[in-house]
Amino acid sequence: MALDLAYLQKIINSWPAYRKYIENSGINPARIKSIKDLPVLNKQFLRQAANSLPINRIRYIVPSSGTTSGEFSYGLFGAQEISNSTLSLEHHVNDYFQTNQKRTLLINVLPGAIAVNIPSVTVLPVGTRIDSALAAVRTFSGLFDQIIMVGEPVFVKNLLEEGAAAGIPWHLLPLHMILGGDWISETYRSYLGSILGIANVFSSMGTAELGLNYFFETVETVLLRQILFQKRAVRTALFGKTPFTPMVFFYDRKALYVETVRDENFSPVLITTLSPKRILPLIRYQIGDCGRVLSADEINAALLKAGYPGFLKDEETGIFAHFGRGMSIGNIYPEQVKEILYRAEIADLVTGNFHMVPDYRPVLNIQLKKGVRLTAGIKARFRAAFPRIDILLKLCDFNHFPCPLDYERKIQYIA
Repeated sequence: MALDLAYLQKIINSWPAYRKYIENSGINPARIKSIKDLPVLNKQFLRQAANSLPINRIRYIVPSSGTTSGEFSYGLFGAQEISNSTLSLEHHVNDYFQTNQKRTLLINVLPGAIAVNIPSVTVLPVGTRIDSALAAVRTFSGLFDQIIMVGEPVFVKNLLEEGAAAGIPWHLLPLHMILGGDWISETYRSYLGSILGIANVFSSMGTAELGLNYFFETVETVLLRQILFQKRAVRTALFGKTPFTPMVFFYDRKALYVETVRDENFSPVLITTLSPKRILPLIRYQIGDCGRVLSADEINAALLKAGYPGFLKDEETGIFAHFGRGMSIGNIYPEQVKEILYRAEIADLVTGNFHMVPDYRPVLNIQLKKGVRLTAGIKARFRAAFPRIDILLKLCDFNHFPCPLDYERKIQYIA
């Protein structure tokens, strides 16, 4: 979808700090013919430009996680953007879980002060306290038709496991999951399904600067990813030889323009917001993730060639294949490790926390769960799970893992 140049010129003319940034990059704003003529924005620019925005219109400030070399930036949102975000979340949970017809409790176990407000549901903000979350489930699970839990993957995994150990019959509860904040593997989704007894595990992706729910999974994208994970021929037709299966998201092409620096799997992703009412416009903002923009036609062609029906429509939703952060050690990616770590034979032994370190041979430190004693049998299970990766495995007792598990901060998978 082509981008309206008049919109870009309006942003340039109405935001002096951005115009100066363009000019300092050696670009004449009057000669811009395409969005590719504009420079890429980064967190440093956003921090510096914050003081040039209309402070009286800002109603909500969201800090980034600071995972990129400790750099923080901020999302600045006005009343209209907050309202639009609420409506978007309302639309998605109703599509997924029919919240306009069912009494719904949403338990928010996201870290920090990340708020989720949806008018049609009852929201219970818990944060990253497992005891509080389990108490909430025990107290309220019988009062609602269904429960939606929103959280980050590693915390949710450990929450469900501790709850099962404490006698909570997850498979009997009408519980659904919306996950965000971290890339998940298809093995992770299957592992959660083995605990919950359901398939309603969806993921959502955003950034502090952009918003929480701009990239989202649906029944169609989950089905597509399961096919990609199980059928190498389809995956190879779309992506060539890849070390792991990417996540697949939809996004609203009326709200976002998504481009990549290069036409390859691990290309940096650039985001341009399309709402003229945003307090903080993002023009070619590099969000730190890697992936490819796909069309429904090329996906359907790969499916049809492999004997599947082509079930995607190329309408107002764009399709984004998410390959994570694009970082690796010795060509071994954290996402690749996750596909193995959440396999059924070892997933219940680990917290989900691991750390890769460069050496003459890459070292993978894996944190075992509390109470898991390292035995010859467990070592054998891990060796069998990592057959084709040239990496030195170090299985660490929970209390002696070099990078303690902290649910309030993003896990640093790579040194």
